[in-house]
Amino acid sequence: MEKRNSTALKRRMEGRWLSAFLALAPALETAVNKLGKNVPCPIDGGTDGFRLFRDANTTGGGVKQAWRVIPEGIDMLMWAVSYTHLTLPTNREV
Repeated sequence: MEKRNSTALKRRMEGRWLSAFLALAPALETAVNKLGKNVPCPIDGGTDGFRLFRDANTTGGGVKQAWRVIPEGIDMLMWAVSYTHLTLPTNREV
């Protein structure tokens, strides 16, 4: 199995994470529309247990208040859509 080059993927995704979240993890839409503000967790609900960082379009990071910081977009997507491995097609622009 070929190891994915996550560094290259992160560089390609800088400035594109919010578009990727909306396309691949629509549950993050409320957080995308309210960057830096606490919103209901897209997985568990509630009132204010989740937020994307203000720089999320660059980093993809956020925090689930009762659980942990999710510092990078790859991890955020894997958590939000319950992926164990993320593969983006090489011929598709995100």
